[in-house]
Amino acid sequence: MHTLEIRAPHVALAATPDKPIVKGLDLVIRTGEVHAIMGPNGTGKSTLSKAIAGHPDYAVTRGDILLDGASILAMEPDERVRASPNRPNSRLTAFRRKTPLPNISKNLSGFAALFFPACKIKPNLQPNLSIN
Repeated sequence: MHTLEIRAPHVALAATPDKPIVKGLDLVIRTGEVHAIMGPNGTGKSTLSKAIAGHPDYAVTRGDILLDGASILAMEPDERVRASPNRPNSRLTAFRRKTPLPNISKNLSGFAALFFPACKIKPNLQPNLSIN
């Protein structure tokens, strides 16, 4: 059984670490569990997701994020993905639907570049997606 533990992190933009967006949250997610973090716009849901994923524009200034008891804060984004259990079926990811949908290729390219910096992304790549 694997566990992701979020221990009261304070998360801020790396450029302004003295102004936290997320101010503490304790959460334990075990293998097989599904958790949804919901709330109004501007409450830090995406910020927390990006901090867990290791986005370089965000900094955890307090607290810790543990995967199977080991901190992931010093890991690069690609290391975090490789450390996630049961790859490729389990990922530390977050998705938000953007409007308009035609921008999805740009958003996916940015996401892929963050997690897989060695990938070569073709600028005119059009993913084959069907949204029902």
